[in-house]
Amino acid sequence: MANRLVFPAELANEDQFMLLKAHKYYRPTRSASNEKPGISEFILPIPNNLVDNTSVAYNTESLGMAGKFASEVGAAASGGVNSIADSLAGILTSTNVKESIKYYAAQAATEFAGAIPGIGDAIKGGFYGAGITRNPYEVQMFQNVNFRSHSFNYKFVPKSLDEQNTINQIVKKLKLHMLPTYTSVEKTYFKYPEFFEISIQAGVPNTRDDMNNYLFKFKPCVLESVSVNYNPEGSPFYHDTGNGKAPVSLTVDLSFKEMLIPDRDDIESGSNSGVSEINNYMSVGE
Repeated sequence: MANRLVFPAELANEDQFMLLKAHKYYRPTRSASNEKPGISEFILPIPNNLVDNTSVAYNTESLGMAGKFASEVGAAASGGVNSIADSLAGILTSTNVKESIKYYAAQAATEFAGAIPGIGDAIKGGFYGAGITRNPYEVQMFQNVNFRSHSFNYKFVPKSLDEQNTINQIVKKLKLHMLPTYTSVEKTYFKYPEFFEISIQAGVPNTRDDMNNYLFKFKPCVLESVSVNYNPEGSPFYHDTGNGKAPVSLTVDLSFKEMLIPDRDDIESGSNSGVSEINNYMSVGE
């Protein structure tokens, strides 16, 4: 049974909350396996800033004329042309050949003439005077899918000593699961910290109108930062607990990053994560 921390205390009787479950790290794998027991569970209010930021990355690339021709060959070949040779025969017309000769002659003249003082500037001046410049044939090339990040911001105001202690444990436990250990006393290698399964509990699911279907799901996450402000009011206000001073309130900012990139199957299947993906993510052994 995982160690469970709940704040505020009455949230234990509610049906809407955020569940953070810390798991021991296992080597990523797609082979199915039973879910490993969680080490710690944190039940917290659903944060106000519940943002799903899905993004991809493109790079601006200069293809040049050769790259432009090659892209046309590739597009033609994918459209059912019998061979690349047939595509080239259709693309490299006499006009294109002449243009390519002029294009690369101008490029070579600009690049190599730079070794002779003044010549490169003269060539550039000629282009400027003619009001022309070489087309770099820039395109947006797809690079990758970005890992999603999640930030949750909380302000904790304990109403009792028990809640004060719970907050203290939550902060320390989160830091504990975020930080690595060493594999030996020589501290040569780090051992991976735990990872988190995050889920939003938004009421009892209804098979015909499951409220969770209108929210996004999280993939397995690592905790990147825990930022705690012990003086958010701007003045030092403390409780005397009889066992030391405790802040009247504090703010906690948590930053998570997912360990798997989202893909189209997540959207089409409607299973953007959840326990099934956690099961597939973890291997059988340590």
